This record gives sequence, structure tokens and C-alpha cells, in this order.
Amino acid sequence: GLSMNPQVALLVALAIGLVTGGIVFIWRDHPLLGIAALVVGMLATVGYYAWRRARRLTQIQTQLPDVMDLLARAVRAGESMEPAHALAGETALEPLGMEFRRCGSQLEMGLSVESAMRALVLRAPIPEMRILAATLMMQRLSGGNLPVTLQRLSKVIRDRLSYHRQFRAATAAGRFSTLI
Repeated sequence: GLSMNPQVALLVALAIGLVTGGIVFIWRDHPLLGIAALVVGMLATVGYYAWRRARRLTQIQTQLPDVMDLLARAVRAGESMEPAHALAGETALEPLGMEFRRCGSQLEMGLSVESAMRALVLRAPIPEMRILAATLMMQRLSGGNLPVTLQRLSKVIRDRLSYHRQFRAATAAGRFSTLI
């Protein structure tokens, strides 16, 4: 979800580590403390990236049932998958809207549904996205009533998210006491 490629992200982590290590080395004049600060600075940056990624994937997971309902309505109204993906990309909130816009543009450029869905799963590797991609690929091969399938899948994902929230709420006291 960041506007940088992996190489730039690695260089940013290295730069933050070097600045942190340099400041600690100048402040304490001890090489091992400087190296430790370099490692801590880099790990903190990588931790920030991991936190942002987890937050982005959680947002995608939360938004996915609504987008699936939107896809089902678009297909029921007579749209094919390419315009339905473009519509989902235009109306969905970020970050899922951006992913469906990218997927829609790939489909418009002539990329196969299977390739576009695999790329979508690589960008958003959550189980629900894998299930959606498999559903769309299988429907493309075998046919069937896609709007009904998407609506059922949306309901299953909503129920799954609700169960996960209830489970976290029920185990919150145990996790908090373990933390203490």
C-alpha cells in the first residue's frame, strides 16, 4: 500500500538504520552500540512496513463483502466481468478500490481473467481473496449463476469476519492477562 517499490523500501530502512546507528555512535562513541542502533533502526522500519501491510490487508478483508455484492449487482444488471471490475474499482473505498481498478485495467488490456486474479491474490494475499479469485476463474471455465454465487460468498465472508470479531472479544481477557 505504500507508493514505493521493494528496493526503495529497503533503501529507506537502510538509511533510517544508518542515521540511527550514526547518531548513537556519535553520542556514545561506542561501535557496538552504533551497530546495535543500526539494526534496531532497520528492524523498526521493517516493523512499520509489516504493521502497514497488516492494516491494509485487514481493510481489504473488511471491504471485500461489499465489493462482492457490488460485483454481483453489476453482473446481474448485464455487465460482463471487465466493466464490473472497473465499476468496483471506481466505487469501492481504498485500498480495495485501487486493487480492483488495477485488475479492471489489466482485463481491459487483454490479460486473461486467470492472470488478473492471480495478480490480485499476489497483491492481497488473504484467504477471502483467494476464494474470490478461484470462484471467478471457475465460473469463467464452467459457467453458472455468478451473482448468486458472489452473494452467497459475500454472506459467508461476513459471517466469518463476525465470528472472528466475536472470538477476539471473547478471548480478550485471557490475552490481556497473559500479557500482564
